Amino acid sequence: MDISKLYGEYADPFDLCECKLAIVHCAGHHDPALVESLWRDIINQELQQSHLASADARAQSLSSKVVSLGRLYAQSQRYFPVAFLVRHLEELTARLRLPIGWVATALQQVGLSPALLLNVYDRLFKAKSSLQVPCRQSVDLFMSSMPFTAFLRHRTFFANLLQAERSALRLNCSQAVASYVVELQSTLSQDSELAHPVVNFKCLQAKFRS
Repeated sequence: MDISKLYGEYADPFDLCECKLAIVHCAGHHDPALVESLWRDIINQELQQSHLASADARAQSLSSKVVSLGRLYAQSQRYFPVAFLVRHLEELTARLRLPIGWVATALQQVGLSPALLLNVYDRLFKAKSSLQVPCRQSVDLFMSSMPFTAFLRHRTFFANLLQAERSALRLNCSQAVASYVVELQSTLSQDSELAHPVVNFKCLQAKFRS
């Protein structure tokens, strides 16, 4: 059967999001907006199926879906758009009050490199002005409570690296954390809730220097 017919007459009418992603991947079709839309639909369907479950169970359900599909598509960010997924899943985590840290853990299980994850979270922090954060949270507080600290504490991220790679990653982490401390301290007078995250980042900073 023609692949476009399979997509248009079966997968699309029945809203088979995972099938649509598989067809797009099989066809080698490059359409970033479409792929992001399909991932958004996949995540929404998973959330709908677990809408009565606890926050922990919903996070586990999403994690299982991201890991299983990620292992199929992570070799190409054309079909596994890491930056989009991190942003979207972290915003959902804040909005739905899911456990902090599950996104970074899931992406580690997919097999993404520590350097890539650090880069993605770093860029997300620096682009925080455009994040959709629940009104009860300041953007700074949201960003500082994201799993970046959990990611940095994961010794398993460093365990399988060569010494040179480990040293380079530790240096990059140290520099990133230093910039966050400076930025958060500059807004501390406007939001006292940032005091605790600042202390956490300073502790991490000290660890990377040791």
